[in-house]
Amino acid sequence: MKKTDLMGVDDFGISSYQNGDIMMRTVIDRLVIKGMDITSIPNYIRDLAYIISFNKLSSLQGLNRRLQLLGWDDFELDEHTFL
Repeated sequence: MKKTDLMGVDDFGISSYQNGDIMMRTVIDRLVIKGMDITSIPNYIRDLAYIISFNKLSSLQGLNRRLQLLGWDDFELDEHTFL
């Protein structure tokens, strides 16, 4: 487990902000590879974050069902995209 100092910099000199940026870039890249239009990604991530905030223990199937209710019928979330 990485330790961070008060400035949020870990033992490798990477700030938690950089880690978050890298993780978000990875998610965006995976969504684009799966065929999502780059302009749709912010809305998709917003909707997904909203669903997760209220359903923290939801299964992947449950997340997809809720996303479909919000109009994301043409895209199915898989375990690789957000891991």
